[in-house]
Amino acid sequence: MKKHILLFTLLLCLLVTGCAKQEAAAPEANTTVTIADRTVRFALPEGLDVESSEFPGDYIFTPMAYEPPTKAAEAFSAPDIWYASGSVECLPNYAAWWIKDVLKAAPLYENHSWIVEDIGNIDGTSEPAYLYKVGHDLYSLGILDQLEEQGVDIDAFAHSSESWCVLFGSAEDEDLTLFTLNAKNFSQDDAVALAKSVVIT
Repeated sequence: MKKHILLFTLLLCLLVTGCAKQEAAAPEANTTVTIADRTVRFALPEGLDVESSEFPGDYIFTPMAYEPPTKAAEAFSAPDIWYASGSVECLPNYAAWWIKDVLKAAPLYENHSWIVEDIGNIDGTSEPAYLYKVGHDLYSLGILDQLEEQGVDIDAFAHSSESWCVLFGSAEDEDLTLFTLNAKNFSQDDAVALAKSVVIT
């Protein structure tokens, strides 16, 4: 009898756990921007705002995730999308990224950037979406050497950043839409939730 009760209890726990793991509904879009000729709606994570990027037509999420110390501020020459909390960008499409209309690997299109993790397609999005994680240099090695020679403690600030990237689009699209969320303050689950809220028209 005790064995049956134990088995029943274990089965009940498995059922409850299984139900708890069901995917949550996508958050409702609360923000709208225009990227190229597309209207992009999405659920901006709580605590963030949208501002125009230094790159015309693109947007960053503020506040900034990475800030240089005062003495290194002038050396901080990385694009704002690399040290912001996130971004929405228009990205040129390249045929080399695709095999038979399927994205074959995480796209990388900048110097001083690298793939940290190539994760793959996300299910449940409004159009094809691909998730990966990238790293970016915030300073060149030469700049860091100069700062150190000037007496700046270069170990007191981050030299690089990491971001979750979600690329939306298909092989036939001229341009793609790229969302990023910095990995310092946001998780992979946060990036997936953002992706599932995106509607592009």
